[in-house]
Amino acid sequence: MIQLVTVGSFLSKELQKHYSRQGNRIVFTNGLSLNQLSLEMWERLKFREIDPSVVSRVLKGERLFTQKQLTTFCLIVKISKAKKETLMNALHRDIYEKFQGRYLFDYKTNKIVEIAKNNLSLINKLNRKGSSSLVFNYACLTLEKLEKQLSTDPTGSLSDTLLSLIFDYLNQKSIAVLRSKMPKEAHRIIWTDLENMLLVAKKLSDSQKIGLAYAKMGDVLNLVGGCSLDRPALEKSTKYFKRAAELIEPDLLPYILGEQALNEAYMGNKSEFENLISKLYKVFPQSKPSLRCEGYSLIAKSKALLGISRGIEKDYIKAWDSYVEINKHSTTTSSLKSSSAFRKVQLTRSEIVATVYGCITRKPHNLKKLANDAIMTAKHFEYERYFNSMQHLIAQNREQLGFELAPIAYEE
Repeated sequence: MIQLVTVGSFLSKELQKHYSRQGNRIVFTNGLSLNQLSLEMWERLKFREIDPSVVSRVLKGERLFTQKQLTTFCLIVKISKAKKETLMNALHRDIYEKFQGRYLFDYKTNKIVEIAKNNLSLINKLNRKGSSSLVFNYACLTLEKLEKQLSTDPTGSLSDTLLSLIFDYLNQKSIAVLRSKMPKEAHRIIWTDLENMLLVAKKLSDSQKIGLAYAKMGDVLNLVGGCSLDRPALEKSTKYFKRAAELIEPDLLPYILGEQALNEAYMGNKSEFENLISKLYKVFPQSKPSLRCEGYSLIAKSKALLGISRGIEKDYIKAWDSYVEINKHSTTTSSLKSSSAFRKVQLTRSEIVATVYGCITRKPHNLKKLANDAIMTAKHFEYERYFNSMQHLIAQNREQLGFELAPIAYEE
């Protein structure tokens, strides 16, 4: 079992040599404040990847810079080559520690393909265990090396292998972002990566990969469109999901059709929604428990948004039955150590939404207990979007829900 320790301990210790505290302010050795440094890093990184909260968490040892971010930091602060080398070694030592002695890669190594292959399953496990920031940072580091390797021989014997690895690491990165970030931030961080996933999949002529890239693009637009009822975003999301459904393996249909159904619910299209859920009910018997759980949850949430109470309680019962089935097949002893935790959080938020819309599925004290557990689980697994949205829903709808919860800080 992988035991995660505090992220960034070695790097944060070395970074202390390059800034000082002046009252409540952090001032770096080149005279820039934390906000000024973050802004310049943001500009140099093409207006993405960084903000003051990210830099602050790196300095505290709560997360890591990517190699590109650290290089940019060193350029701005005018750190010497020797001191940059020390910082880079600290960064890779942190990564080494997180994986219990498995040195993922020395950033000068020529064995990146072999190591990237060997660590894909490990990255997947970490994503399922909720280590979103660690997965994000390691995926960024690995992608830099893989892309550099590909650029040296774009049509060589290893080109397809490199492209497949790039696709897989982009996919793992997208999972970490979509499970943790708020909709607009997720779109800002990951959209270019999703376009790259699609481009790589087309270069490989792999229909399954093309379908998955379209599904991911539909997913992030569903998030953006759903939070603001942005109809063009929702329509574009549906277009991507329809493309995905034509290409993707049948196992993933509950996810794709369920998200499509949610799009139609946001837009108030009852007839199209009914058509989609009739297809969903037909594919459920052949679906894996995790996707079946998600599918029933999406149907119930969509029904609540449309004001359809018919069958909603049965949908939630089926969803929770599927959740129980996930746990039965889990190889771990606690739901907090398996992918079932995500489904629990997802399903609980769906019930909160349904109750807010007048489709009461359980007594207030039972929902309160379930909600509190899900919020703490979301915090544990860095599902920041779910953590924030559940707390906001409860705070804004105390009367409809029949209970309230004391606010919990995401970072303590």
